[in-house]
Amino acid sequence: MISLTFLPPKTCLLYFVILTLSHACPDYSRIIEEVNNANTTWKAELNFRPDYPCESIKRLSGSRLEPNLPGRPTRLVTYSGAELPDEFDARKRWPNCPTVLDIPDQSHCGSDWAVSTASVFSDRLCIGTNGNFTLPMSSEFLMACFDWAEGCLGGGPKFAWNFIESTGIVTGGNFDSKIGCQPYELPSCQHFGTKSTKPPCFTVEVPGYHGVGPVCEKNAPMRSTEPVSRTISTK
Repeated sequence: MISLTFLPPKTCLLYFVILTLSHACPDYSRIIEEVNNANTTWKAELNFRPDYPCESIKRLSGSRLEPNLPGRPTRLVTYSGAELPDEFDARKRWPNCPTVLDIPDQSHCGSDWAVSTASVFSDRLCIGTNGNFTLPMSSEFLMACFDWAEGCLGGGPKFAWNFIESTGIVTGGNFDSKIGCQPYELPSCQHFGTKSTKPPCFTVEVPGYHGVGPVCEKNAPMRSTEPVSRTISTK
C-alpha cells in the first residue's frame, strides 16, 4: 500500500491506494522510485511499517471482481460551462453528517468491500435526508450476513449493494462504539508506522474458520438507546 501526497499549491493526502497484489510481494521501492521519477503532481511514499508481513498486506484487499454481474442503472449528469471550484471539502459541505467525517478501520480483515459499501450508504442516507438520519450502517452485518461473500476473506461491492436493496441492513458503528444494532467487532489496529499505541494489525486474531470473521447476528440485540429502525428505499 502506497500513500499519495499531492504537492503544493493544492496540498491534500489520499489516504490509500489498493494495489493488485501478485503471489510475490511487489518491490515497493522500485514502484515508488518510478512514480516519483515521473515528476507528477503527487508523491508516492511507503507507509507500511518495515516488519509488516506481505500476507497481511494482501489480506486487507478483499474486494473481488464481478465481471458477470450487470452494473446498476447509471444516471449521466453533464455540466456545460460550469466552473469547478478550486477546492471542495465534504466536511464543510455536509457538517451535520458525522459519517462523512469518519474513516473506519477494517482491522486485520479483508472487509474493504463491506466497509466501503456501508460507509458510502451511510453518507448517502445522511445527505439524502438533509442530516436527519445520521446513524452509520453496519459493515459487520453486511460482511457476516451476506451469504455470497466470505467476510474477511473477500466479497464483491456490486453484490453488496444488491444485498442491501433486497435484504436491508442494520445500523452499527465502529469497534467499541456501542452505536447501533451490530457495531464492528474487530479492534482498530496499527496499519502504518511504529508510533501508534494500537497493536500491529497482523497480531489481531480474527475469529472463524481461516479467519473468515464474525458470524451473522440476524437477531442481534440492540446495543444503543438511539433509534435504529427506519424504512428507507435505495432507489
